[in-house]
Amino acid sequence: MKGSQGETGESARELLGQAIDQGKRLAQAEFEAARQELREDARQALKSLTLLGTSAGVGLGGVIALAVSLALALRTRPASFTLLVGLGMMGGAAALALQGVRSLPKQPMSRTLGQVQEDLALVQEQLT
Repeated sequence: MKGSQGETGESARELLGQAIDQGKRLAQAEFEAARQELREDARQALKSLTLLGTSAGVGLGGVIALAVSLALALRTRPASFTLLVGLGMMGGAAALALQGVRSLPKQPMSRTLGQVQEDLALVQEQLT
């Protein structure tokens, strides 16, 4: 009887060691997936910020053109070209800003969070 109890204790230790090893591997895989998703989200955010920054620069140019247009309009009549350029630049700035806002990540790290929640549910199910 003592021999079978010793074997049972050793096999329980082996099973526990395997479970811990699998848990470590799962945690490492989740960490790598989170890092990759974070990189992707950061790249997307950088693109969006670039668009928004460009939009701000073009918008500033449009405001300057409109101010020059207004100054010229008060002095002479052929300021319509400058006015059109200013309005065009403002339209371009608005389009860039809209594209920048639309391209921002809607739900950062959503895949990783979903996977972690699934893993936790599976672990809870296994433990109960």
